[in-house]
Amino acid sequence: TGQRFPLTQLNSAFLTAGCSRYTRDWGSNYHPLTERETGLVVQGDRVTEKLNNLFPQDSIDIPENGYLVICRKTDISLNIGERVNLDSVTLPRDFADYPQILGAGPLLLQNGRIVLDGNAEKFSPAFQNQQASRSAIAVSREGKILLVAIHNRVGGRGATLGELARILLLMSAKDGLNLDGGSSTGIALAGYLLDRSAVTAAKVHNGIGIFLSPSP
Repeated sequence: TGQRFPLTQLNSAFLTAGCSRYTRDWGSNYHPLTERETGLVVQGDRVTEKLNNLFPQDSIDIPENGYLVICRKTDISLNIGERVNLDSVTLPRDFADYPQILGAGPLLLQNGRIVLDGNAEKFSPAFQNQQASRSAIAVSREGKILLVAIHNRVGGRGATLGELARILLLMSAKDGLNLDGGSSTGIALAGYLLDRSAVTAAKVHNGIGIFLSPSP
């Protein structure tokens, strides 16, 4: 009918109002991340099922030849049998050159200087002032990649974002970016979690992996 509906997330666990698309890259099924989600099952180019009042205990199959549209605090007024076309645009457009990309923030260091500005990057004051376990990725002055996990002081609190930036400087970092912290902080080597007990670590939906090629 010419109607257009924005889908702002793809296979994402980041919770925000709006509609997200989930494909088989997410898994064979989807469990709602919040209560009272609504959505559509799309197979081929048609809506085959409408989903209402979904709860976390529900399980919805993700079709191999289609996808799910899941809406939170909004809705899409399409009916079963209606035809849909999917248009995808990457903003900025050069991000389309990177099939694996991870968003994070705020930026901590740039060219050897602390450039932390949570307000400009639209992080809440509570997040900026939080004292927690932290993780970051950085590049040293020698060009080495640094994967950093910082936990609570013994018997005390964790680091603030400002403290994390200063720690990276002490590690000779030139550029540094804050990653997800708290219970998501963890470093694993060969399948073993190095920096914390596995019972204290959260399940995560994405991460950064480094794989070494065998010597020729």
